[in-house]
Amino acid sequence: MKKIQSLFLVGLFAISPLFAQQVEVTGNVSDKNSGKPLADVEIILKNSGLGTITNSSGFFAIQIDKQAEATLIFNHLGYESIQKTITPQDQLTPIEIH
Repeated sequence: MKKIQSLFLVGLFAISPLFAQQVEVTGNVSDKNSGKPLADVEIILKNSGLGTITNSSGFFAIQIDKQAEATLIFNHLGYESIQKTITPQDQLTPIEIH
């Protein structure tokens, strides 16, 4: 049993630096025609299974890899899905969907 616990702790410490390699990107999603913020827009980080949704003000925040570009997919009922490639330097990214 001690071997398993030791391996688990070593594995945990080996993985933890990976999480430090992330940066939070934030933005707002609005209707392209009216300019009004959109709540409950689904935002998926492509090829990862990770995602979030916008709040009532259209605001979102998502963690991406600090070293690479990422493609976000925006979905909302009644709107076209769009994909946007972002970098870790992109902050408060405005997204308009129609």
